[in-house]
Amino acid sequence: MRICVPTSTDAGLTAPLHGHFGSAPFFTLVDEDGGNLKVIPNQHDHSQHGMCSPLSRLEGEEFDAVVVAGMGRRARQAILASGAKILLATGPTIQANLDALKAGTLNEMPGDHACEGHH
Repeated sequence: MRICVPTSTDAGLTAPLHGHFGSAPFFTLVDEDGGNLKVIPNQHDHSQHGMCSPLSRLEGEEFDAVVVAGMGRRARQAILASGAKILLATGPTIQANLDALKAGTLNEMPGDHACEGHH
């Protein structure tokens, strides 16, 4: 399984998760075993309506799940429409969440957990 994680730094498996998907400085793509790691800078691109569109930074990238601490409804809808799952983070770093995934303790993010507005 290929996973996308919004992170605050580009420190690989020790990178801390960013609190909100759309405003994350980086997106780290990694296989569930911790291999094949790729870091993509999120340059906070804004659309004509002033809303960030972080998914444009992930265009062309393949992933099966996103592990997040928080995200807005529009991003949630777009990710689910792509066929990827959204998992609610339980740990502070990528590695902690990969460990939780292996242990089976990451759950899908409920719809009412998504933020209403833009942060």
